[in-house]
Amino acid sequence: MREIPKKNYLVLVVIILAVVVGALYLSNVYKETRPNTFNSDLYDFLSDATVEDIESLVAHNPLVVIYISDRTNEEKEELETELKEMIINFNIQQFLVYLDISEGREAILIFFLENYEVELDFDHLPILIVMQDGEIVGVYNQAETSPLGIHLFLRNIGVIEETEDGSI
Repeated sequence: MREIPKKNYLVLVVIILAVVVGALYLSNVYKETRPNTFNSDLYDFLSDATVEDIESLVAHNPLVVIYISDRTNEEKEELETELKEMIINFNIQQFLVYLDISEGREAILIFFLENYEVELDFDHLPILIVMQDGEIVGVYNQAETSPLGIHLFLRNIGVIEETEDGSI
């Protein structure tokens, strides 16, 4: 019986390692280059707006709440699901528009800075801007965002009516 040289085993191990490393590399490249197909539930629920739409919306509506976020950010999914329930419960959908920052942060920053002298911090999303009769009456841009915090903000501004029993 003929003995297989140890060199052949070494070549086989190198080939297997090369295939595994190559597969992991290609998997990483695919994950980084594939388009993000996640869309926020709230983005699909609310009317979407662009920076170009804001002036027209404000001119034609006495009350506009601009919800600024990244529709592709899956980390905000639970928060946005709870916000959707709140929006439905208080029937305020007609006042809200979704301004997506996933493709155009710079234009949004410049627009609000030049037109309303408001600096936005996109490190803390979502951002809510309440505009009444063409003027900004409130900006919610907190590091710690919660449905309760947003509810209280909207109630203090007057977007949400306080319930008769005082509950949230």
